[in-house]
Amino acid sequence: MALDLVGAYLVTDWHRIVSYTVQIRRAGAVIRVGRVEAATSDARMIWLASEGVDTRVLIEKAEGYEVWLEALPSDDAQFSLLQ
Repeated sequence: MALDLVGAYLVTDWHRIVSYTVQIRRAGAVIRVGRVEAATSDARMIWLASEGVDTRVLIEKAEGYEVWLEALPSDDAQFSLLQ
């Protein structure tokens, strides 16, 4: 199981995080950490890229998943991603 990210932020606008490494949570538990490969324009679904033994997977907001992003180096960049 992955450790919680220190300084992580909940992201609600999923289409802005393509290519970022994120943490997927559901009911407060960490499900997976991975790189966002694609997102729908309505920000309801993302694809996490396959990595190692983890296959490519579709994550749907409607199923109760949350996306958390590690703190970014720039406060301005972080603000624009999380809006």
